[in-house]
Amino acid sequence: SRAEQMAQMEMRLFGPALEFVKKLRNSVRDGKVSEPAQVAGWSYQGYAKLQDLGWKVEAFRFFENQMFADYVDVLLPDAPQDFRDGCVQALYAAHKRLTEGGTIEMPVVEEEVQPGGAAS
Repeated sequence: SRAEQMAQMEMRLFGPALEFVKKLRNSVRDGKVSEPAQVAGWSYQGYAKLQDLGWKVEAFRFFENQMFADYVDVLLPDAPQDFRDGCVQALYAAHKRLTEGGTIEMPVVEEEVQPGGAAS
């Protein structure tokens, strides 16, 4: 079925990080994460955490290659297009600041949404 195919693709894209991705999606849907900058911060936080854990997550290859539109499309497929566009812009802005030696604000995201956070 289409749902099974989607589930398999999601598993392939996110692997062990999928539960955190689902929690992020729920937080976006519920309005707990309402700013694109929060998604950018979550992404950089999550990426650092995945590196620490040595997890290989396919979707983050888009992220590593600054293919942020592709990354956001798989990360938040059901979010409104204007929100996704904002996330792409926020990711490029964060990337630019970081490559210029600056820092980015790591937003306070609900604890359970963070990889390595207190996930029950």
